[in-house]
Amino acid sequence: MHFLLIPIIVLSAMFVLHYHQQDRRTGNAGLVVVSGITMLVLFLAMLFRPVAGDGWRYYQYFLSIRNVDFLGMLQDEQSDLLWKLLNWFTGQAGESNLWLFGTTLVLYFGGFVWALRRLLPPAQVAALLMCYAAYPFFIAYGANGLRQGLALVCMLMALVQFNRGKRSGWLWLLPIPFWHGGSVIGAIVVAVFQLMNRWVPRERSRWALVLSVYGFSILLSLTGLNAAILGQLPDVFDIEARHQVYFMDPSQMGVAYRTGFRPDFALFSLLPLISAFLLRRNREMFSFSASGWWLAVYLSLNTVYHLFSFAPFADRFSSFSWFLLPLVLFLQVRDAQNRWLRSLFIVGISTINVLMLQVYTGNFIPPLEW
Repeated sequence: MHFLLIPIIVLSAMFVLHYHQQDRRTGNAGLVVVSGITMLVLFLAMLFRPVAGDGWRYYQYFLSIRNVDFLGMLQDEQSDLLWKLLNWFTGQAGESNLWLFGTTLVLYFGGFVWALRRLLPPAQVAALLMCYAAYPFFIAYGANGLRQGLALVCMLMALVQFNRGKRSGWLWLLPIPFWHGGSVIGAIVVAVFQLMNRWVPRERSRWALVLSVYGFSILLSLTGLNAAILGQLPDVFDIEARHQVYFMDPSQMGVAYRTGFRPDFALFSLLPLISAFLLRRNREMFSFSASGWWLAVYLSLNTVYHLFSFAPFADRFSSFSWFLLPLVLFLQVRDAQNRWLRSLFIVGISTINVLMLQVYTGNFIPPLEW
């Protein structure tokens, strides 16, 4: 049994009870408190986790970069600029791994909540935080994939600003490749999506573009033509050595990773589109002024995964879209304006959280050393 299982069961049960409380003001306050405690529990569990796996490699880099001078740090080619700066400045405070992981988690959790709060009122933010409480692609990038996690939070903040009609979204796209160079692909897709919204006025035309490109990417993945086409990128562009791994044969790396088209990944990716069709009587599902906007950008980002499904660790490409999946589903349920459906969603998510923590997500948060 995972050491967080009992606390999550108790917090999830409390959340469901507060959601169904008759006094809405008291119930909403309870939702905020319970979700806040849940996030704090996750924060502390990730902070004090054993230093192993990707975390160990990040910590070793932290120990090495903190001891060089400022100019030497800037000249280091092992990592991206913002990650080097974060490690160097944090390292001046001490060599404990808590400095590195603590600073990263504050930026990760803080940026995530900041973005959601600008999109939704407090009670809805609380509900959405519970949707992410045991979601693998939230926990994994907070506990292990630190650089890409910070890039994903910047991408979320950019999307929220674009959705609100704010030009500052462009500013939030800029730091993404400086946290994690490979995430520049996600930033480019978001930029193209935003430009499409400006240049293509009709929603039908936008959907025609999004669905055509998405369907074509699935076809390329299904036939294996994506590998034949995009696998030649290293011959055309000068790709950094640390990114060459995505164009290698998994057998050459000594790892067992299933590449190519995966029906399970494809079906999971289609969940928001399937739910939109099931709820299609409500026009908001495909409206760019409501949850349809988020569905469209989700599908655009999921295109990246299908294009690179041939690559080792292709799930890292899926993270651009899968990181948004609970948000898209939540907004669809909200826009459906069906009280029974919202209640079912909250109870279902609370149950799934418990199951996921025990059978999968808990692997990213091992028992505390002390």
